Amino acid sequence: MSAKATVEGVERAFGYWLYYHPISVPSSLELAVENALLRWLDDHEEELLTLIAGAVAKRVSNHENELSALITSAATKRQAPDGVTG
Repeated sequence: MSAKATVEGVERAFGYWLYYHPISVPSSLELAVENALLRWLDDHEEELLTLIAGAVAKRVSNHENELSALITSAATKRQAPDGVTG
């Protein structure tokens, strides 16, 4: 049996099965995906938190650098030209 024939057979069999189980299949698939995702999130919780914390810290640092540059620029513009007294 060729791979194409196997794939077509599985598709037909699954389609036939879905036809006779229209209510339970979507719920079952949804539950399976939900459980798999929750399991993956639980298994990778520390890594995800570390990555999120690093991204937040980087973003805060970038904003602090931008703010510092703006303050420096504003202070430079406010300085009186040479020889002018206020």
